[in-house]
Amino acid sequence: MTQPTVPTVFSKPKCVQCDATDRALDKRGHRLPHIDVTRDPAALEFILALDYQQAPVVWISPTVHWSGFRPDLINQHFPKENAA
Repeated sequence: MTQPTVPTVFSKPKCVQCDATDRALDKRGHRLPHIDVTRDPAALEFILALDYQQAPVVWISPTVHWSGFRPDLINQHFPKENAA
């Protein structure tokens, strides 16, 4: 798998921290593409190569990514969208 070109969430089913990350992003008005690492072996290899052992992994860029539910980083990198 090549690295994503847009912010992406690597997740897995029935993952409490993945669900919390989705809710936090939704609350801020952001929907990111998701890749299920249980169905995509290349995606799993990709996040393991980054030394992450837990889901979700939020990828923004080669230098900005993290693992787990991180509301502080979500707030920092995904400002709340204004309602039109």
